This record gives sequence, C-alpha cells and structure tokens, in this order.
Amino acid sequence: MPTFGRRVPRPKLDLPALRETIPEVLKNGALGYICLSGRNLNVPEDMLHGGVRIGSGEGQSAVYRLIYNGMVIARKDVAVRLPQGGDEDSTNKLMAKRLREVNVINGCAPCPFIVHFFGYYVHKYKDCVKIHIFMEEMALSASVLKKEVLKRGGIVPEFVIGRIACSVIHAMWFLKEKMQIIHRDIKPGNILIDYDGRVKICDFGISGILQDSIAVSATGCQQYTAPEINELAMVHSPGYSIKSDIWSLGITIFELATLTYPYPVGISEFTLSSTIMTSPAPSLERGIYSDSLVEFVERLLQKNKDDRPSIVAVQELKFFVKNDIPFSCIGTGVGDSDNVLNARPSVGAWLDDFFFPRDTIPVK
Repeated sequence: MPTFGRRVPRPKLDLPALRETIPEVLKNGALGYICLSGRNLNVPEDMLHGGVRIGSGEGQSAVYRLIYNGMVIARKDVAVRLPQGGDEDSTNKLMAKRLREVNVINGCAPCPFIVHFFGYYVHKYKDCVKIHIFMEEMALSASVLKKEVLKRGGIVPEFVIGRIACSVIHAMWFLKEKMQIIHRDIKPGNILIDYDGRVKICDFGISGILQDSIAVSATGCQQYTAPEINELAMVHSPGYSIKSDIWSLGITIFELATLTYPYPVGISEFTLSSTIMTSPAPSLERGIYSDSLVEFVERLLQKNKDDRPSIVAVQELKFFVKNDIPFSCIGTGVGDSDNVLNARPSVGAWLDDFFFPRDTIPVK
C-alpha cells in the first residue's frame, strides 16, 4: 500500500532589515531587557526596527515578527505623541497610561493562556515616544483563521471552537481573580493561536482595573460590546464588568461557528449600538450545532447582564466541561484531526492538516 509524501513545509520567515536613525533614549524613561530561557539580555538597536509586519493593535500600534538569539518573537510598537508645551507631570501621566499594557502582561506570566512577555524598551523619536513591547509570537489570530476557512469553503470544527472558548475563559478568570482586571476587547483579532493548538489572548491596551467588579472608561471594538455598554454610551448606566467580556466572547464564538457576524456591517456607530440594544440576541440553530454549543452561546448572550453566568459558572456549562483540558496536554502531538485514534481530536493536527496539507502524490 503506497504511503503519501511528507507534509508541505511551513513557510520560511523573510525578515528584511530597515535602516533608521539611532534613537535618542528618553531621559528617565524605562530601559528594558529581554528574558529568554532564563537569561536577561540587553535590547540591541537592531531589535527596534525591521521585521515583518504581522498585525496591528489598539490605537497607534503595529506588531512585527523578528528573530532574536535564535528565537522568533513579536514586537509591538506603540507611538505616543507628546503634548505640545506639556509639563513633565502631564507627560509622565500619559506615559504611565500607555505603559499599562506592559504592566498587565508582565503580571500575567503565571497564566499560560495569555501571551508571554519578554521585556520592553522606551525611546524618544522625533516628536513622539515609542514603546516597544516584546512578546511571544503566535502563528495566527482567530480572525485570520476565520478568513482562511471562509476562503477554502470549510468550517471551524466544534472541538477547535471549544479549545478557543476554554482558553479565553481561563485567561479571563485569571485577569479578574488574580489581577483584578478585565480585558474589555475580547474579539477574534485578540485571540492568538499556534500550530500546536495553544490559544492565548493579547492586547491589553484598554484593559480596566476593577473597583467593586466594575470598570468605567473606554471600551473596545463596538461590534463585540455588550448591550449595557452601548447603553452606557447613550445614557447613564453602570460601567464595564466581567459580564460584558462574557458577552464579547459569546459574539466571538457565534462568529467562529457560523463564519458570519450577527449584526449588519458598514452601518453607523449609533445604528449599530441601537441594533445591539434592541434586536434579539444572536443564537445558533439546533440540529446544525451540538446542543451543548447552542446552549453555551445562548447563556453567554443574554441581553440582561444579570442573566449571564459568572466567569465561574461559565466553566460549569457542558460545552466548557467537554472541551477543557490541562494546558500541559496541549501540543503534545497526541490525537488526530479526524478523531480516529483518540477519544479527543487534536486541534494541532487539524491546524496542520488545514494549513499544511500532505502531498497527495504517493511515494513509491
């Protein structure tokens, strides 16, 4: 019986160097370092420029892939324009606000479901300050996964959706219980995946510190914001809570399951807010999706936030229990995408089969 050829190799990195002027170090600024494999390494000048752009973050930021000390990492560049004629105190307050993301991800090191932080560097460049945040590099986002599946006319299997949902829920729990923070921008673009099936969340630029389980200030992408947050923009109402992030996750899971966004696209912010507030909550069709997934989305997308489960109660829902596994078991290579050899299919195997299909020509 003929065997099939080896898997098509994953694409190689192309990292062109970009030449820029030597940066001026910001006086009294934060000078960072990279901690790789237990070693503290200085940030060389060539780490601040170049690389391959792989995405963008909240606000004026961009994300690049680069190689340092033999390891592929990601660099997020955040530009902070200094206020004209501003005093030192106002500048420091602005910088502290922009460095919030650094402080958050630095404290999240114990959580394997949040991107790992290596270090950061701050310098003044022309009329602004640039913050370079060095993080673990992941293969793709959930939004990219959706686009690729649509392009190929496929679906995202429920066990892949389950891995994404469980991982995000674990990250949300850690942020709330250990950091007293809520993310406030849960969406496919902020959910990262590697080819072994690990899922982690990123982008804490607008995360909010909880006071009595409530955070009041700016929110994230409007398409994923909960009804109460859209109401907050129109009239006085309570601030952002973990229940709002739970709604955002529900919209994300609905989108990955159906490969469609549940609300009209291209309408004004006011119309979108009104639609989210007044229309019935999105729901999955029974018979097409498993009962446990239908129930999971239904529970997360309750219009009244008091009817949504807590982050602990979410972990008691059947869909979560069915798909949750210890992080240490993810990416071990055990399992297969068709669930032939094991009771639990392998997300990593499915991703490999999807993105890097095996040759179809038999090898003699």
